[in-house]
Amino acid sequence: MIFFKKKDVGKEEVEKIKEETKDFPKVEETKIEKEEYSIPLFVKIERYEEILSVLNELKVLIRDVSNAISMLNEIEKMRNENLAVIQRSFEKLKEKIEYFDSKFKKPRILKENIPKQEISSIEESLNKLKSELEKMKFEERPKI
Repeated sequence: MIFFKKKDVGKEEVEKIKEETKDFPKVEETKIEKEEYSIPLFVKIERYEEILSVLNELKVLIRDVSNAISMLNEIEKMRNENLAVIQRSFEKLKEKIEYFDSKFKKPRILKENIPKQEISSIEESLNKLKSELEKMKFEERPKI
């Protein structure tokens, strides 16, 4: 093993370093104040037990909140699934209604707006025809 002798830095070298660094910009020294804490070296057993009790209560609260969040996520997932089922059912219902609507076409007469006067005149004509048919039936019967 090799040991080297520690080199003593003399005054001359310190002055040389100061001379070389005198042109460097000066940096202001700032003091960092240390915050003083009053940390007791010992904690009373009662206080320690109280702290442990509070920590355990916090752990229970964290677990409960975590469970509640999980349940909310599950509920949201179920809600989204149910909404998707409802939307699919609605689309199928619309398709079936459109299918039946296309199969059971309404007569053209019902689609058009017929004035009431025409309807009443048609009804009168139908009634006249009906009465004439009745007369014809009566006349065709053999007379006994």
